[in-house]
Amino acid sequence: MALTQTEQIKTQFEKAQRILITFSKNFNADAISGSLALFLFLKHLGKDVTILCEDFYRPKTLEFLPQIDKIMGKSDELSQFVISLDLTHTKVKEFSYDTEGERLRIFITPEDGEFTEADVEIKNQAHAAYDLIITIGTQDLESLGTFFDERAESFYETPILNIDNRSSNEGYGQINVLDLTAVSITEILYRLFKELDSSYMHKDLATLLLTGMITRTKSFKTSVVTPHALRVASELVEQGGAREEIVKNIYQSHSLNTLKLWGRVLARLKSRVDNQLVWSLISQEDFNLADASAENFEGMTDELIVSAPQARVIVLLFEKEDTGVIQVWIRAVKNVDALALAAQLGATGSRAFAEVTLDHTDLKTAEARVIRTLQEAMEKMVA
Repeated sequence: MALTQTEQIKTQFEKAQRILITFSKNFNADAISGSLALFLFLKHLGKDVTILCEDFYRPKTLEFLPQIDKIMGKSDELSQFVISLDLTHTKVKEFSYDTEGERLRIFITPEDGEFTEADVEIKNQAHAAYDLIITIGTQDLESLGTFFDERAESFYETPILNIDNRSSNEGYGQINVLDLTAVSITEILYRLFKELDSSYMHKDLATLLLTGMITRTKSFKTSVVTPHALRVASELVEQGGAREEIVKNIYQSHSLNTLKLWGRVLARLKSRVDNQLVWSLISQEDFNLADASAENFEGMTDELIVSAPQARVIVLLFEKEDTGVIQVWIRAVKNVDALALAAQLGATGSRAFAEVTLDHTDLKTAEARVIRTLQEAMEKMVA
């Protein structure tokens, strides 16, 4: 009899000792909290777990998340200094280590006989091999950035568990957990954890899972909320999920500088295509007057989605300091593909969030080009 999907996952978890969790470089809070929740669960199973996301930085609103410091942003952090011992002639009876001053001392007692210098091999391992790779909220492997490009062969030789809730996912894993009815990846993980080990739940794990659900539903204000999602959220709160702490950090901790910048963004809001395309501009002068940076409006697109229910595409165009570059953020909802809409602009990213970089131009010229392109693409889409 064929194994169920959960049984397949359980088998992979039992077989694997070294596991890599990774997610798209265009990440969101759901991917972060889901990866951390999976990290805790796998550590509970006694696994050696690494989380890596290319160019990762910790959003200020998510610094409260348990274990967020475990996420690495550079692949060279995976490098290891490996000491290999030949056990052909004798086995290890005892192993221990200590530190003396600035030196690490390793003590190995043979079962019988003795080890010699010829039995020891020392090398730097640039990129350690993994028994299992788990991708979280990653529609395709290319979304991982150069981290995948430089190690494509390793990805193709290692089993991949692909977990996502979006229809754009390419199903590239040996096991694909794709639930389009789930409001978040953490909702999928909650079900999986219950099936694998229903006894393992604590405050940190519940908080991580609840964070993904709250951020993906804008604190349960969007139309994607389902009765099942509400039941899961209720269970997570009962099991220690810190709902008030999550909401406070993500939605109620904006600095005065952030609010000033948001005010300037809102004052310039424009729309087309029956208010389905909404955008605003942010100049370098705006940043200077508000004493703020692009980090200060990371949550602005989410706020606009909630506040402008007709909007299907949210666009922010802003000047990058002293570079002559215009950065464009494009956020799409309601089954619209941001990456496809902005393909002619050389966009990178995902279906939900795409980025465009325009060199040697000014804000007004960039606005005209970007909005014209998106408007034409959207009008074809609804025609």
